[in-house]
Amino acid sequence: MPARILVVGAGTGAEVRFLTPFFPHWRFTLVDPSAGMLAVCQRPAVAEGFADRCEFHVGHVVSLPCGPFDAATSVLASHFLTDPIERQA
Repeated sequence: MPARILVVGAGTGAEVRFLTPFFPHWRFTLVDPSAGMLAVCQRPAVAEGFADRCEFHVGHVVSLPCGPFDAATSVLASHFLTDPIERQA
């Protein structure tokens, strides 16, 4: 079943690398405030052949031009947000 998955704080993209073989019809939007981390994330996506199922966006969730999404992940990202108001946003 096709789905659009938002990956917040994509980092190295480990969760996308894990999910892509199990869900071949899913598409991913990976967002990270660090262009360097998204570059790290893109390398395995290209090498392993799933980059065509991904959109890479430098910035924060509020700056995304697309949506809606069927689900979202945020593995190992929220601990960087120590202020409760920032975390809720």
